Amino acid sequence: MNKYSLLKAITFVMAFNLNAQDFISHSVSPTTALKPQIKLNREEFFNSIFKEYEGIEQDKVLLNNYAAYCYKNCLKMLASNKEYESWQEGEKYLEKIVKETFSSRYPSHPIRIKIVRDASNNAAAYEDGTVYVNAGFLVHAETEAELAALLAHEIGHVVLHHNLDGYKSYQNYVTGTSIGNAAGGLSGMLIKYLSRNDLSHHSIRDEEAADLFAINALKKSN
Repeated sequence: MNKYSLLKAITFVMAFNLNAQDFISHSVSPTTALKPQIKLNREEFFNSIFKEYEGIEQDKVLLNNYAAYCYKNCLKMLASNKEYESWQEGEKYLEKIVKETFSSRYPSHPIRIKIVRDASNNAAAYEDGTVYVNAGFLVHAETEAELAALLAHEIGHVVLHHNLDGYKSYQNYVTGTSIGNAAGGLSGMLIKYLSRNDLSHHSIRDEEAADLFAINALKKSN
């Protein structure tokens, strides 16, 4: 059995046994209670985002609000029971795939791979460069190429600044919905429809751009 097959076999057990705990070195709390003493330096976190978007985003108020939004989401993930606390062999294996995919063109962004206790076939990239890969995806993926494509896609969201773009689009949607509710009638309905439509199209554009980023990365790795 090769390393990928072993990882998949181990993950299958972990992803669908909802009471799994202390499986080899993979320690997970079976409760939804927040873990104590979660530490994340707020000042360093905010400064890293300000530095990342220096010269890119001029609206300092929006950027500060975005940093607070990202900080809250990162704290929530760190405090959840989803992240496997000690699955270094799995994470290193996925990081190896990322480095092989990008070779000398490895993104300048700090990329970390974490496996999370979720049976759904998905993954998510956070602003700090952490890519959370659901255990369910490791179960469903048939080849390392599929893993490489997923990881490259999520890294594309980080490199292309889709998280900030999505935040701005959602804020515009909220504003448009408020204006539509205040206007009422047919005009209000139209405003809300246009706001929802713009949000949907923005999400589709970002996904297509991340797909293209992944395709280019995979082509260059061959």
